[in-house]
Amino acid sequence: MRKVGALTLTLADVAGGGQPYTPRTVARETVWRHHAGQPVYELVDADGAVHVMQSYSDQRVDQDEAALAELGDVLAPPDGWSFRVRVPAQDLLMEAVDGLAVVVQDERANTYQRAQP
Repeated sequence: MRKVGALTLTLADVAGGGQPYTPRTVARETVWRHHAGQPVYELVDADGAVHVMQSYSDQRVDQDEAALAELGDVLAPPDGWSFRVRVPAQDLLMEAVDGLAVVVQDERANTYQRAQP
């Protein structure tokens, strides 16, 4: 096991009351690689920023990797946000910048990292 980041949580977050689709800044030095030709699952926020899924959760809903492509049918993102699936032609690298990454979670506790423009 290895530590890949540190996240400061509010008491509401710890108690399970944190709001989905709320950006949080995480201190970490990581690079996530999504391989070309494999699907990536993305949230696009109201400002057009893309958030790429880095992990899915089965804590709130029984889901597995095969179910991720159907998330667009079940998620309820805020107005102006959307979910999409795409298959990149080249490897997609998601890097923390200056030791920081911006992440959001959906209502199923799946975690996405904001892509750099």
